[in-house]
Amino acid sequence: MPLRAKVVKPARKRRKAKWVGKGHWLRRRLRLQRAKKLKKLVNKKRRRIRHRDERQDTPVPVSIAGYQPPEGAQLEEQDTILHKLYRSMLLDGEGFVRELHRQVLHRDASDQEAAELTQQLSSGTDKVHIAELVMLSEEAQRLYEQPFLSAGRSNRDTIGAIINQAYASSHLFFVHFLYYELLSRLPEESELRGHMEHLVRGVPRSHLIRAFLLSEECRGLLSSHEPPRRPVKYLRNPSDPSTGEVSIGIFMGFPHVTPLDGEGIGRFSIRLIDGMLSTWDRLKVYITTTETNYDEYHKIFARQLEQYAGRLVLMKSDSMETINRTVPVHVWLVPYVGLELAVYLQRPYVLCLHDLVYLHFKELYFRKSPEFCDWMERVVYRMAERAAAVVFNSDYIKRKEGMEYLGLQEPKTQVIRLASPQDEYNFMGLVPEAEFRIKYGLADEYIVFPSVIRFHKNHSRLIESFIAYKKIKPSRLQLVITDQLTPDGLNSDLYGELGRYPAELLASVRFIGRLPSGELPALYKYAKGTIVPTLFEGSCPFPILESLTMGTPVAAGRLEVTQEVIRDMEAFITFNPYSVSEMVAAIAQLDQPQAALAVRQQAAIQETLQRTWSHVAGEYTQLLEHVGKAN
Repeated sequence: MPLRAKVVKPARKRRKAKWVGKGHWLRRRLRLQRAKKLKKLVNKKRRRIRHRDERQDTPVPVSIAGYQPPEGAQLEEQDTILHKLYRSMLLDGEGFVRELHRQVLHRDASDQEAAELTQQLSSGTDKVHIAELVMLSEEAQRLYEQPFLSAGRSNRDTIGAIINQAYASSHLFFVHFLYYELLSRLPEESELRGHMEHLVRGVPRSHLIRAFLLSEECRGLLSSHEPPRRPVKYLRNPSDPSTGEVSIGIFMGFPHVTPLDGEGIGRFSIRLIDGMLSTWDRLKVYITTTETNYDEYHKIFARQLEQYAGRLVLMKSDSMETINRTVPVHVWLVPYVGLELAVYLQRPYVLCLHDLVYLHFKELYFRKSPEFCDWMERVVYRMAERAAAVVFNSDYIKRKEGMEYLGLQEPKTQVIRLASPQDEYNFMGLVPEAEFRIKYGLADEYIVFPSVIRFHKNHSRLIESFIAYKKIKPSRLQLVITDQLTPDGLNSDLYGELGRYPAELLASVRFIGRLPSGELPALYKYAKGTIVPTLFEGSCPFPILESLTMGTPVAAGRLEVTQEVIRDMEAFITFNPYSVSEMVAAIAQLDQPQAALAVRQQAAIQETLQRTWSHVAGEYTQLLEHVGKAN
């Protein structure tokens, strides 16, 4: 290959740099930055348009109120007793002993206790048996049985406090509690029966705790190399959202026999279900209850079950595991704060908190019903804490119970006011007057207070006022009360007080018992007037709305919660519910022939009377839809 001569190019002359001012470079830099920013914005817009087009090409199923967490999403519960024990057992000997004392007994172990138990561990005793010794000691037992106010509230997340919260609950709840807290699951029907039989026969609850703690299943979970799985809170939507059908559950898992006919919770549930199903064709409602109450509730909801066949279903089970697995709902409604089994529902629930009356009369209720108040204190925090939303019937109760007492945050609360029973009463029709009066022995004129006997309902002062009025103006007027008077239970004080009145005057006070819902319109319609002396209500007293729906005038105590709904109280006969003299004057006004009084009162709350249960149901359905989507 011939060699080529290397060509040497002449060197290029370097151009002399032209001097430019500083401002020129700044302007150039700004232009470049603006161009770069503009390019980014253009590219971002192009990507957004491309993604929008892709979404439009893919059809998305529409769900009205479906509970639709992301694929595979599972929201987990807080640590159970099992998890706290597992973490404690990861500590060395003395550290484990001291942590166990802090968790169970709310104190540190003494040096002697720590030394003795550490020595047992060194001698081969396993940690589960040490946990048994501490958790079932006499000191621990006393803590479990203490009132929640002194034992549970200050250390709510410890093992001792968790057991304390459940120790006063029903047998059915306690068995669920042990499965959930010590085995990280819920019991099947077959597993429930044996434990329930033991508790009914009087086996101490501490024996059941020991049996669960020392069980092979619990030991296996505690000795696992990985932490025990936490119970799943929310499961995926059980139905196909593309159908557009919305399924709502109404949880009525009362563990004991609990009559609903004539009770506020029963009337509330019936009216709400009617409002929901009569307005929304795509809605399906599942009522779940326990074996104990199934037959009674089937009678109460008989009309609705027939009218909405296929869209209203009544189911029964004592096992929350069975309910979670077989009831295909998106979201639950819990109509009473005492339905504590609801904390084991595996789909979100909305809690109706009508009121916590014992908080407003602590001295009276804690003295008269300490067991009930203690149990409610243990339940209400847990129920409200685990609820996805809490509904109140008035701003007053939302502020007092929800915000001040329970410490709920505003976004979790909702006020949904009740409505008049106009549609329901129109559907029921009226029992003929003669038939109604003969059945209840009401041949003479009467005024009525339709309420069960409770401390805050003020029956004692009402009867005293009525007897005083009868002494001033003898007549055949009767006072009708819709409850039975018995010498025991909640009625014992009232029963004893009535002995001081002359028999001939007391005969005009009639206790006719709780009426079936279908007879309530007649009770109001044929009365001369309705008197509502209650000292407290969670919303505008319902007898006011019921009575005026039937065109019967009302006399009512002056309450803050009533004035939220009735802005113009001048049309009403009002009185101080603590004043006998004012109540006597109110009875005298009701006893006067005032044909136009009911008309004036109806006009004063016309807007409230026009609100129907379809409106109430619409607001509940909207909230349930929101909760279902959010979770």
